[in-house]
Amino acid sequence: MTVQVTGIVLAGGKSTRMNFNKALLPCGPVTMLEKIVDELRKSCTQVIIVAGKNEYDFRDCLVIPDIYPDGGPLGGIYAGLRASRTEYNFCMACDMPRFKGELVKILALRAPGYQVVVPQVRGCYEPLLALYHQSCLSVIEEVLKAGQRKITAIYPYLKVNAVTHEEIAEKLGESEYFLNINTPEDWESYRGSSF
Repeated sequence: MTVQVTGIVLAGGKSTRMNFNKALLPCGPVTMLEKIVDELRKSCTQVIIVAGKNEYDFRDCLVIPDIYPDGGPLGGIYAGLRASRTEYNFCMACDMPRFKGELVKILALRAPGYQVVVPQVRGCYEPLLALYHQSCLSVIEEVLKAGQRKITAIYPYLKVNAVTHEEIAEKLGESEYFLNINTPEDWESYRGSSF
């Protein structure tokens, strides 16, 4: 069974620890956001960028604002799901330069019957590299209205399929797919390695 998936990139964060927009950091000849969008296009029917303000101009990408501006990443997921035309949606942060589009296909194979399909690394969920079904919208809205912003706060109310890092590594090999850039030190470490 083939599941159509929309890719949703959350690029509306304040990047307070970096003091500048992480999405626009250079990754070789392109920005980090461009690199992620290119990877998503390998497995997704459409790519949506959720931004605090419209500062991105990407070919064939829908750029939308947050609906809950102070909702954090959970608010970004909500906005992306509202704009999407597919049942399943792969939501991710804009600061994960080692992301591979093949991960979307691996999770999509495990999607039928579940509302969330999320990688689990060393016992911890990776909620910003996960599939979310449209049916999550009402739960997300309730959680946001209750003042919660933690993504995993929605999980107890949904059918969640956790996919271990070992299962993913069987298909993609061992790599730092889950690496994210939060600080200048993270960025310097990443720049010191190969793109």
